[in-house]
Amino acid sequence: MQKFRCRALFCARGTLIKYLMMTKLAILFIVAFSTQTFAKSYGQDKNISLRLENVQLKKVFKAIENQGFFRFVYKDDALPHAQLVSISVKDASLDDVLKKILAGTPLTYHKLSDNLIAITHVPGQNKADDAPAAEKAPPITGKITNAKGEPLPGVTIQEKGTNNVTSTRDDGTFSIVVTTPNATLVFTYVGYQQQQIQLKDQSSINITLTPETSDLNEAVVIGYQTVRKKDLTGATGVVNMANAEKITGGTVGETLQGLVPGVTVRNQGNPGIQPTIEIRGVASFTTSDPLYVVDGMLADDNPILNPNDVASIQILKDASAAAIYGSRAGNGVIIITTKHGRAGAPKISVSAKYGIQTLPKKWNVMNAADYLKTDQTEYANSGVALPVGVQAQISNPTINTNWQDAITRTGNDQDYNISLSGGGSGTTYFISGNFYNNQGVLIGNQYHRPSLRINTETHKGRLTFGENVLLNTSQNYY
Repeated sequence: MQKFRCRALFCARGTLIKYLMMTKLAILFIVAFSTQTFAKSYGQDKNISLRLENVQLKKVFKAIENQGFFRFVYKDDALPHAQLVSISVKDASLDDVLKKILAGTPLTYHKLSDNLIAITHVPGQNKADDAPAAEKAPPITGKITNAKGEPLPGVTIQEKGTNNVTSTRDDGTFSIVVTTPNATLVFTYVGYQQQQIQLKDQSSINITLTPETSDLNEAVVIGYQTVRKKDLTGATGVVNMANAEKITGGTVGETLQGLVPGVTVRNQGNPGIQPTIEIRGVASFTTSDPLYVVDGMLADDNPILNPNDVASIQILKDASAAAIYGSRAGNGVIIITTKHGRAGAPKISVSAKYGIQTLPKKWNVMNAADYLKTDQTEYANSGVALPVGVQAQISNPTINTNWQDAITRTGNDQDYNISLSGGGSGTTYFISGNFYNNQGVLIGNQYHRPSLRINTETHKGRLTFGENVLLNTSQNYY
């Protein structure tokens, strides 16, 4: 029995030795295979792809490290933080990338190993950076206040063209180190107009920011009264007449293009044709035309009105307009107020506009000879005899009419205005005359409109009376 146990122990010990040997061999194979795989994957591709604009060198090094190939060693205070670099490379080597980003800097690089790079200063270059802090340019200081002299905390100050940014303290003071003595500082604060100041070797500046102008106190006409915009609950649009006067158009609708959000103006292109105006899209199966109100008078169609006589335009967009004007306001309301005279000495205004209209593109078509050859081939392939007219033109090759030139021309747009306004002793007047002529690009298309407007008002105590007269005639030629 003792001998049998020894044999069993020997057998178990032999099996254990075999198992350990197999485990060691498996570990050796796994380590060898992993090392070879890592070496292959590491050596397959160390090319770098970057696309960065106006960033610090520190961010470029970080972007290269994120690609998993290289690590950088450097002193943070040795980098020129005020200097920004831009780089755009694809599958470039490390040497090419570092030469590009370090060009123009006092820095160089050294390879400590295959993947460890040291960034150091070039000896003897950029002595200004190596100088003590006391010898560097002093910071720009100052204080920012509002019109009342109150300090403004949190104002953003940025050196224009760089990422050099700071902000004011609670007492409105700030301090910033700029890269050049003639740098431009940009001051930005919510609710105030942005301001830019060029230093011109100044070391201290104090400025006052101006609040942004708000249109919330602007008066809006809504039909039965005039209210401030901030007190209005409905959706409205007020046309900036200064911008409308810059647009040359024969109708009021043409001057609204692109000036009011939610209002679409489609011009058909023909002279004198009123444009199609939609407020917040199509709201009816029958018509999408809005209701027009000119000096309190209702009109269903676009009014034939001189745009130069318009003083203000308000647009009521939502359903609240129906409470004032009824169901006809379902597509919105355009309220137009014309100009009136002001008390004072007579004032004469004269304006003249002239524009040219052309086709944006003409097609390059065949001449008569090429067209006749194509025509002959078509009839020959069809086995049909040539028409008499085509045969006559073949016998007379001098006929060569460019129909695009024959029916089109360079059109023009003319707008002439003269007005007289003034008043006194409770009476004001405004008289204007206008002649508008539009010669279209198609020969035979023309529109002209002479008009005369007279607006007068007289105030006697609580009584106001006067007249609002428009004499107008227009002709379309098609």
